[in-house]
Amino acid sequence: MIEDEEYVICPSSMPNDIKYKQYPWRWYVLAVTCLLALTNAAIWISFSAVGAHVNVFYCDDSYFVNKENVTKFPTNEFLFNSKNVPCDIAYWNNQIFQIVGCIGGIFGIFVTDKYGIRVSTYCASILNFIGIILRTMSAIPALNHSWRLSLLYMGQTLAASAQPFFIVLSPKVAENWFSDNQRAFANALSFAANPAGVVLGSVVPELIFHENFSIRNDYGLLWLNTLLLGFGATVMILTFGMQTSLPPTPPSASSATDHYPPFFQGLFALFKIPTFYIQIIVFALAFGLQWSLFISIEPMLTQLGYEYIGFSSALSAIAGCASSLIAGCYVDKTKNFSQVIKGSSIGVAIVACCINGFIRHHQGSVWDYLIMGFLLMLLGFFSIPAFPIGLELGIETTFPIAEASSSGVLIIFSQLMLFLLSAIINYSPQLDFFYFTQISSGGKDNKFLLTENFQLSMDIWTGIAVIFMLFTCFALWPKYKRLEFERRTTLHSKESTEEV
Repeated sequence: MIEDEEYVICPSSMPNDIKYKQYPWRWYVLAVTCLLALTNAAIWISFSAVGAHVNVFYCDDSYFVNKENVTKFPTNEFLFNSKNVPCDIAYWNNQIFQIVGCIGGIFGIFVTDKYGIRVSTYCASILNFIGIILRTMSAIPALNHSWRLSLLYMGQTLAASAQPFFIVLSPKVAENWFSDNQRAFANALSFAANPAGVVLGSVVPELIFHENFSIRNDYGLLWLNTLLLGFGATVMILTFGMQTSLPPTPPSASSATDHYPPFFQGLFALFKIPTFYIQIIVFALAFGLQWSLFISIEPMLTQLGYEYIGFSSALSAIAGCASSLIAGCYVDKTKNFSQVIKGSSIGVAIVACCINGFIRHHQGSVWDYLIMGFLLMLLGFFSIPAFPIGLELGIETTFPIAEASSSGVLIIFSQLMLFLLSAIINYSPQLDFFYFTQISSGGKDNKFLLTENFQLSMDIWTGIAVIFMLFTCFALWPKYKRLEFERRTTLHSKESTEEV
């Protein structure tokens, strides 16, 4: 196991009077990384709220026997071909991000650690831009369906390939550009860009597809992708305004440390830290529980009569952005990382139980809409702060291993967890188990029964949320190595951080 003393500057050898500096340019660097994350998240989630329309547009002709023109937009039904194979293009289009994130994560971590913030940001913005160009081309109605689908998957894969480069930047930007009393806030602000992108990617499709489309080859998806293309181009231009990865003078003692272990040695050392395994499970569950629900919940909510599911996702993300910033300020002042995450886990479990119970008693009134929207807001309020605080905690407990390595591993496992939970929630409704549905009861015209076993999937999701709470509260007891190092440094020197 790597000893701290081998890779950190010994406090006793430091000058007696140390001055660290914060530069105004740090806000531009942070803004660019935030906008990059926001745009990429919007590209990722934008097809979820209109999944049925995506399937209608991209599925080939075998799914439309005697249905050349779709006279009514199918909001809550899967398309099946003559061999009874479902068309899941919208679902797999979202899952591409998780698959690519897991596969390319290590490479993105390596580039960020070795070449720094600027190179990693350049790579991410270019891939993001090319990806949305191809996706926009795929939405041209004049293209035949084989070309549509090929361009869609190619574009989505390239946009997803941007993830490994920028998604580990938030803790690195916070560490290298911000002092210790602003790091958690900067990290929270950077990570809040992800749910802000979810807001953009959820609301805009709802505004574009606010009416049923009468034909299969409409222009709605083309307008949506063109708008996202404009955002992607703007962010890429802003990215090229970044001239350096590091400030001339570091903002804190830990950022002045240049004795990080070699990349692969540090990566392997992470898995020799027992508490890091606990953090992987906690972080991955927090990430997966929130977003897996919104990726897969559309068919169930539309059957229950909840229209405009995208607005619910947006409300949840907005609440999560606000709570993340509050949590970041609180942690900067108190350093209570684990307490915030434990509080989040308790809130997630309680809200999950409330959602599970509430959907069983849907009455179709206005109050149902308000209560469901409020519960989804609470879910985002409690779950999203666990992301930035969890990343910051990972860096604290694995210091002096490079920030991108520890945060990158956490994010890779969170993408894997999101992939698994999304698959469970998406496919468990097809099981004929425990609950009656229209198919299992033989009563296809019974409006009081759901067409699929959605209640089973909600039970599974709720059970995982409760397990997440219990595990977090009883197992998460970390040691803050970075804070201890900075306190030791303070004891041996007169340390100050000034604003330039």
